[in-house]
Amino acid sequence: GQEENLQPLDFELGSDYSCIVITGSNTGGKTVALKTVGVLQIMALCGMHLPAESGTTLPMLSKVLADIGDEQSIEQNLSTFSAHIGRISEILARSDRETLVIIDELGTGTDPEEGGPLSCAILRELGRRGALTAVSTHLGLLKAFAHTEPGMINGAMQMEEEISDGLPAYRPTYRLLIGEMGQSHAFEIAGRLGLPPELIREARGLMKESGARVETLLSELMRKREELDRLLAETARLRQELTGLRASLREEIKRIQAERKKIFSGTLREAEGILLKAKREARDVIKQLKQSELRRSGEVLKALDRGLAEVRQKQELYKAEESPGLREVREGQTVCIRRLGVNGIVRSINRRTGRCRVVVRGREIEVPAGELAEPKTEPADEAASTAGTIRSAASTDDITEGISGVLNLIGQRVDPALSVLERYLNDASIAGLGSVKIIHGIGTGRLSSAIRDYLNGHPLVRDFRKGDEDEGGEAVTVVYL
Repeated sequence: GQEENLQPLDFELGSDYSCIVITGSNTGGKTVALKTVGVLQIMALCGMHLPAESGTTLPMLSKVLADIGDEQSIEQNLSTFSAHIGRISEILARSDRETLVIIDELGTGTDPEEGGPLSCAILRELGRRGALTAVSTHLGLLKAFAHTEPGMINGAMQMEEEISDGLPAYRPTYRLLIGEMGQSHAFEIAGRLGLPPELIREARGLMKESGARVETLLSELMRKREELDRLLAETARLRQELTGLRASLREEIKRIQAERKKIFSGTLREAEGILLKAKREARDVIKQLKQSELRRSGEVLKALDRGLAEVRQKQELYKAEESPGLREVREGQTVCIRRLGVNGIVRSINRRTGRCRVVVRGREIEVPAGELAEPKTEPADEAASTAGTIRSAASTDDITEGISGVLNLIGQRVDPALSVLERYLNDASIAGLGSVKIIHGIGTGRLSSAIRDYLNGHPLVRDFRKGDEDEGGEAVTVVYL
């Protein structure tokens, strides 16, 4: 059960820096961290298996030199500071590039104003000798020194802030934060251990103003670091959630597109079946009618044929719209005109207007490049089509039946009317109509003049004239293709 509460130590030394200065509260885990590093290095030198994560690397060192604990002795006339300095002197004498140096509470046991600079000089000398060094301290000067000295870095033992009886308290997490400066939290720990609150308030008042600013800054930095960790975790969670939503949305779009295609295709097939059935029934009825009624019945049959051709043409147009357009159009290329569902050969391309002239069954028409797609495979025998299959809308019969010989443009403005006229002439030309009538009315004469100007010199137009009296006169233009 206790193993579940263990905090692993993440530690790095020797790549970008050769010395780490660990700071933090008493009982925060500084000494345990130093001992862990030293014990693992000794285990590695002895060839023992390490309780470390896969991929952990340790240097091949020949010595591990440590100063941990208080070795003061009345018999040997040694104070805490004397014992400490004596041990460090021995460490300095034996240190080289194959040495790991571990010092707990560097600079302790004397005046911090003198112990701080002395500790900085010791760390700099160990760096010159090439030793890998890990130390712990409470001296603020050492924190600043490690922050600015090349080859050195700070490390902090993390503490989590809690509120107890209205006052801040700190609980150690035993997590080492490399690159951070720790705080001692002496006032908070003293209060937790029983010192009177008024005494602690007085101590805070006696703290030097500069020191107070440093501690406040460090506290703010630690809070910002914790907030950043929370934000990073929340960002990772939101990113994962967004990835899942994006995948679900893609699947939903695919499902809707497939359903739409299924419904549309089914509707067209059903419409074709209804028209075919109506056509068969109409033929049966016509056989039973008198000769005088055959003419009108024939018109009904033609109307059914036109409706059937229109449904089939819409089927082909739907298929063409579902297929991707051409990325590049070249002269001489075989293409399919989406709107008409027929193949043709590109004769010329106007890059400025984005329009192409395409030869279809010996006739030349002009279409936007966006209406061109990959050529479709012509059916081997369109006459073999049945109610269960869809004939190609490219067959001349279907197009002829679907294209009227009369185009009514009355009431339309000039530009939209010319656009409709252009498409109509293309369709009529492919359908093989020899002549068509354009009904434009008289009105102000603007529409009729614009239409005749447009027809003059049009590549599909052989000739045109105004309509005869029985054809509509000035309100009609007859076009010969």
